Amino acid sequence: MIALAIATPAGADAQDSPYCRRVRAEAESRAFLMFSPRLAVQGLHVPLVGGTTGTGIVQGQEWQARAALSFSPMDMIRGAYVLDQASADCDRRIVGEEIQRALSIGTSYGRSHSLRAQLSYLQSQQPAIEQLLADAQAARDEQLITMHQLNDVRLRANAIARRMQSLEAEIERLDEDDADRGATERPLRAQLDDYEGRSIDLARAQSDLRRLNPWQINVSAGIVPLSTFDWFGAVELSYNLGGIAQQFAEDRAVEARADEIREASYEVRHEVERFEERMRTSTRDLRDALRLLDAQAELMDEQRDLLTRTSEETAEAQHSLRMVEMNRIELESDRVYRRTLLAEREAISGGDDDER
Repeated sequence: MIALAIATPAGADAQDSPYCRRVRAEAESRAFLMFSPRLAVQGLHVPLVGGTTGTGIVQGQEWQARAALSFSPMDMIRGAYVLDQASADCDRRIVGEEIQRALSIGTSYGRSHSLRAQLSYLQSQQPAIEQLLADAQAARDEQLITMHQLNDVRLRANAIARRMQSLEAEIERLDEDDADRGATERPLRAQLDDYEGRSIDLARAQSDLRRLNPWQINVSAGIVPLSTFDWFGAVELSYNLGGIAQQFAEDRAVEARADEIREASYEVRHEVERFEERMRTSTRDLRDALRLLDAQAELMDEQRDLLTRTSEETAEAQHSLRMVEMNRIELESDRVYRRTLLAEREAISGGDDDER
C-alpha cells in the first residue's frame, strides 16, 4: 500500500509536545505525593493518670509531643498507575493529531507525488522537444514552412516549459505544507488502528486506576518523647465491599469504550471512512478521465502513424507530425499525472473490484 506521507510520527518531537509535557507534569505532581510518606507532628493533650485528687501515681505529662511517618503501599501503586495513564494519554493524543493532519490534506492527497511524476516525464521529453524545434527551424530556413507554422511549434514548446514551471511551483507549495505537517510513511489505516489501540490502552489504564479505589493499606509509626523515648505503630488494611460489583462495571466501561471508538459518529473512524469515500469518488472520476485520455491517445497514435507514412512526401505533413508529437507529449503528461494519482488514491480507497 502506498503510504499517506503527510503527518508527524510518534517520535521524540511529538513526545515533547506541550500537551505531553503538561499531562506528564500533572501526573508527576500527583504521583510524587503518592510515592512519598507523610510526616505528622502532634501536640496532644492527654489526661493524667491518677490526677491531683486521686491516690494513684501520676504518669506522663499533661501535654505530649508526637512525631510520626505514615505511608500507603496502595498509594504508591496508584502513583505508578497515574504515570502509566499519562503516558497512554500522550501516546493516544500523538497518533490522533497524526491522523487529523493526514485528513486535513483532503482533496490534495496524492497530488505532490503525482505532480512529481508528471514533471519527471516532461523533463525526460526535453531532448525530443528541442529536436522538434530544431527540425522546424531547419524547415523554415529552407522555406519549407511559414513563419507562422514555426511559431506554432515554438508556442507549443513554450506552453510545455510554462507547464513545467507551474508544476515546480505547485510541488514546492505542497512540500512546504507537508513540512508544516511533518512527514511519515505510515498508511492511514495503520494510523487508525494505532489510534484505536492506544485509545483502548488509555481506557484500560483509567479503569485499572479506578479498580484500586476499594483497597487501602496504611502503615504509620512514630515516637513519643517522655522521660524516655517510646514508639508506636499501626498497620491497617481495608477493602470497600462495593469493589466486588465495581469490577463488573469496569469491564462494561472498557467494553463500551471500545464500541464507542468503533461506532460513535464523533470518533476518528468515521472521519477516516468519510475520507476513504471521497477517495473512492475521486478514483471513479480519475478512471473516467483516463478512459477519455486513452481514447485521445489512440486517435493521436493513429494520426501519427498516418503522418509518419506520408511525412516524406510533403513538408506540410512533416509539420503536422511535429505538432502531433508536441500534443502527444502534453497528453501523455496528463495521463502520467492521473495514473499516478489514481494509484495513490486506490491505496486509500481499496479500489473498485468491478473496475479492475
